[in-house]
Amino acid sequence: MASASAVREWLPRVLPLGPGILRDVAPCGPHFALWVRQGAEEFDAAAALHASRPSASASSRAVRGLAELFQNAAIDEAVAQQLRVEIDALGAVDVQELRLEDWRALPSWARLRPLERRRLVVRSGV
Repeated sequence: MASASAVREWLPRVLPLGPGILRDVAPCGPHFALWVRQGAEEFDAAAALHASRPSASASSRAVRGLAELFQNAAIDEAVAQQLRVEIDALGAVDVQELRLEDWRALPSWARLRPLERRRLVVRSGV
């Protein structure tokens, strides 16, 4: 916002130009608030992109009993690895927390063969 002294200073310079002169001026580009917001969004995005993600081996240790369950159920290692990531994303701490609906909702559930699914269900006790 312009101060009263700034208006008094510029008013005599603008009035001689005549009416309509200010309408012909193109609007200015991004203003300071937009730059601040864009900079904050870029900073937030950079922090999220560089956040470290625990490795799959660390996440399998985080879910108690998961490695043993996969070993006892003879689950293919590639599928087991993907299941570990998906279960970790659910926030599970112990394999006993998972219900049958949770297992079936996992995207990698479809990659399991029928008897692998059966062994997982039986050995997990769901």
